[in-house]
Amino acid sequence: MTREPHPSFIQPVDKGVKIWRYMSLPKFLSLLQSKTLFFSRLNYFEDAFEGSLPLATIKQREGFLYSPELQTSFSEEELEERKKTFLDMLSEQTKKLRHEFMVNCWHMSSYESAAMWRLYSRGEPILSIQSTYEDLDKVLPPYVMLGGVRYIDYDSELIPYGNVLHPVTYKRKSFEHEKEIRAVVWQANLLAETRKHPEWNIEQLNITESGVAVPIDVKNLIKGVYVDPAASEWFADVVNKVCQENGLGELVHKSSLAKAPLF
Repeated sequence: MTREPHPSFIQPVDKGVKIWRYMSLPKFLSLLQSKTLFFSRLNYFEDAFEGSLPLATIKQREGFLYSPELQTSFSEEELEERKKTFLDMLSEQTKKLRHEFMVNCWHMSSYESAAMWRLYSRGEPILSIQSTYEDLDKVLPPYVMLGGVRYIDYDSELIPYGNVLHPVTYKRKSFEHEKEIRAVVWQANLLAETRKHPEWNIEQLNITESGVAVPIDVKNLIKGVYVDPAASEWFADVVNKVCQENGLGELVHKSSLAKAPLF
């Protein structure tokens, strides 16, 4: 099964660029045992702006309803009420899409990120799996869309209105440090497309209220396993043991950020 790049998702110039997924040890164990990547619904993300629209796009949407072509024989009061009802309906539809879109996130960088280690650890030791954009692209099923996130100022910049995928592929400038690569499953589209592609076997997918676990080839995805630079020796030993048991022993590395400085 082959996957074609989706036009709504930007592609990196270098498909061999490194990507990283920072995670807890239990999530890593789940990935190895289930041989799946978990895609969380947008409405479960901490960022309340996920799937939302910037102010300029809201104004653009309102402008469509105030065009001369839409003026009718209704009174001005009736027309305003109908426009408000329609805009409220569009707003609710956009909110509902947060439940339809399920996402798996990666950090794109040639090097480990000290900021990402701190962001994801939250006081507990973690690890990071390293792959490449190209390898992630290869192991994902054809119904998964993949690409980079665009970062804009939601107070002044515009997401062109009319594409339901745009709210999933844009984020606020404040998150630009994430350099996010985003894999996306759109549930409604998936269910529709499977009628054309019964070979996808989506009845085997465990689609839940919180998201979906997508089967992948773990060994062809993981190119390295990096241990938290702040982790104790016992944690590094556990990670090593788990990787040895799953045929990934030679891929384990201690974070380069744990090296002692030279003076």
